[in-house]
Amino acid sequence: MIKVLVDLCLETEQLSVLYSASMGITTMTPTAEDRFDAKEEGRVIQIEQVRTFDALNRAKGILYGRSDDAPAWLTEAWEIMGMTHADLKLEKEKASQRGERMDAPFKEYFQRLELFEERFSPVLADYVVVSNDDLNSLVFQAF
Repeated sequence: MIKVLVDLCLETEQLSVLYSASMGITTMTPTAEDRFDAKEEGRVIQIEQVRTFDALNRAKGILYGRSDDAPAWLTEAWEIMGMTHADLKLEKEKASQRGERMDAPFKEYFQRLELFEERFSPVLADYVVVSNDDLNSLVFQAF
């Protein structure tokens, strides 16, 4: 799934698709601490196997340019995916000295109404089924 979203971000010219695909990518982006722990333990994170940073960089550049108006969800994911292992290690050491985790507490990035859209699609019976006496009973089974 992540590869599809990354490919969408890298190839699309539609702003709404770019925005939506980048939202999907950021929800799957691990925290900096999770990324560091995985690298230390030798685990492979699927999101690192594709061009995630390039996709987020393109989304940030096209949607928000050089302005500081990019939302926190995009900026944080972009920063996390842009960190090298040395950067992650340095952040981990700083957090350990403070006696804290290196991640900010989890916050909900998206309002539920931003991700929800109600759709209504009336389903009508097919003319052939309604007009044919043999198939007419099928309408009552389906509807």
